[in-house]
Amino acid sequence: MESLSASAFLLTIAMSLGASVLIGGLLLLVLAKAVGKIYEANYINSAFICLLSGIVYIAVFGVIWLFFDYIIGPVQFFRTLYDLGNMGAFVFLNIINSVTLTIAYVSIAKVVWRSTWQQAFLTTIVWVIFVIFLLAFPSFLLIRKANKVTRDLQFTDLNRKPVSTYYRENK
Repeated sequence: MESLSASAFLLTIAMSLGASVLIGGLLLLVLAKAVGKIYEANYINSAFICLLSGIVYIAVFGVIWLFFDYIIGPVQFFRTLYDLGNMGAFVFLNIINSVTLTIAYVSIAKVVWRSTWQQAFLTTIVWVIFVIFLLAFPSFLLIRKANKVTRDLQFTDLNRKPVSTYYRENK
């Protein structure tokens, strides 16, 4: 049961760092020159922005994950995701991803490139949207795990009888 959530977390880390540094550095360089009009941008500092933003994202995501997993409890967290429904859980997880990534990329880009907030936002928002699409797959894995855990709990909940037993007794 824990292996799927661990694999979703590791896949999120690999996608956010690996793709971010390699592809993101090049894309941010092009966006900085074309859209943001940041002429001091080069590949090294663009890749550095992607690396730092990925590390910040992983740290924040790790804190959020620890909060949901250990303070609320995994069973309650997965029940909450299940209660939101597949689309609601997907939107909830991607809102957390979007807000965290946007704040990290814009803040770090502003500092590294010494640009305005508007230049940093316009330059990084295209890349953030692309990364959100990359992170959609780990979100689906987490939703799938929430559905499985909640279905398993449906038949082992101590407060009520399993559905199959209840049906046979009332027949």
